[in-house]
Amino acid sequence: MKKVLMFAVAIVVGITNSSFSHVPTVIPRDLPEVHTGVYPIEYSQALYASFEKSVDVDGYHFWLNENDVTDTTQVMEDASGEIHSLIVTDENGVTGRRVHFGSIVPACGVYETILPTIAFVGPVQKNLPEYDGSIPLPENIDLEEGEGISFLTNATQGPLIYEVHTYKSYFDQLKKDVVVNKAGAYKIYIWDANGNEGDYVLELGHIEVFDTLQILQSSFWLFHIVEDGEISNDACKDQLVEIDGLNPSFFEVIKEFTEH
Repeated sequence: MKKVLMFAVAIVVGITNSSFSHVPTVIPRDLPEVHTGVYPIEYSQALYASFEKSVDVDGYHFWLNENDVTDTTQVMEDASGEIHSLIVTDENGVTGRRVHFGSIVPACGVYETILPTIAFVGPVQKNLPEYDGSIPLPENIDLEEGEGISFLTNATQGPLIYEVHTYKSYFDQLKKDVVVNKAGAYKIYIWDANGNEGDYVLELGHIEVFDTLQILQSSFWLFHIVEDGEISNDACKDQLVEIDGLNPSFFEVIKEFTEH
């Protein structure tokens, strides 16, 4: 507990002194494949999970009611104090809630072939058209009547990036924004179409918010991630050491956060 409190203080200072990013959550590997997403969906979050088997499909769901997609007074304040309207209009003239999603993968050689496909499912509308069959769906995804879908596919591996808060390199993959304006249930599915197994990070949301809950959540998970606790493959851990060097100690992390 003492380490968590010390890390929480360091995160507060780090947020003040630098550009912080997604709030992390590590999804335990023995949990069911469908998880409830954080609401509001605009909250910037990073979900650390893994494809545990070749047919693995992970899902995250949330609900928008009529007020959620029509009330123009809804706003959110980010970590820097900027106010964001939650009702936005995209380049196609669709007004509603913006759903942001994308992925990154730890940049070890054994994960170089992991290319997630992400499917965003919800009530049929302009930005979620009816499924046309052009991209195959896994057998365990059943679209219900009246549901539309939007895909994000990674055909090739993304460029190398370094995430300063986790002290780790990643393959930076594609991102997508979809504005939706229908009330109903929404789901985000992610899988590897080639059946590759390994770890990934699903990025959701675009507004960085760090209130007490988010700071405690970050404190709980970040040092676990710094120590490669979210990596399931020992060969990947060894390869990350070759790329990024040895992981810093707890006190080195605290010092880094408070100085930048």
